[in-house]
Amino acid sequence: MIKKLSTIVLAAILGTSMASCGNEEQEDTAKGKDNVTSVQDNSDKADKEKQSKTTASELKEDQLGMDAQQFQEGFNKAAEKEGIQYRVDHSEWSDPRRGFQIVDIELDEDYRIQLLGNEGKKDVRALMLGADEMDEAATQIIMTLIRTVDTQVTEEEMDKILGELKLAGSSEEQEYANAVSHGYRFMLRNASMMEFIIANEKDPYITEENWKAGEF
Repeated sequence: MIKKLSTIVLAAILGTSMASCGNEEQEDTAKGKDNVTSVQDNSDKADKEKQSKTTASELKEDQLGMDAQQFQEGFNKAAEKEGIQYRVDHSEWSDPRRGFQIVDIELDEDYRIQLLGNEGKKDVRALMLGADEMDEAATQIIMTLIRTVDTQVTEEEMDKILGELKLAGSSEEQEYANAVSHGYRFMLRNASMMEFIIANEKDPYITEENWKAGEF
């Protein structure tokens, strides 16, 4: 942090005969600092909004904005922050099949992640978490996956997403649920098995309708 102590030091050096003048200068300086801080805050906010819009506009409809290696690094960082034990230990794509390629990740015998990519591309198009049942660990992994992909998500937004997915203590039972945040679509199926999918909101293929129809 940059410490701006020049006004305080100058006031200490000045004698009592200059106190009135010094006070006026301090007030002017403080006002100037407030104005500068206000302008800087507005500038920072504008830069963040511009960056968010730029990221959203550059994100193609068939990708999540990261490659497999970036997913691995992002997940492990988010998992450490979330306080869960699971880690992704590889990010190698499989041989292409029907125009797609897969990174198959087994967190343990109960939880499995699959990354979906277009053939010949490095970018992740979508991902799916599968588990035998929805439990506390599955919810923590889901939160970790959301933070991995949607790096802008706030605590309030996370609570909203979990609520829409019926994971925030809701007594309402629903086999299919979905939520949208920052251009990403989150889809959850909680039936005999649990499936959780993250895709681009504008992806023409990975949609809730196709999912329910068993297209993928």
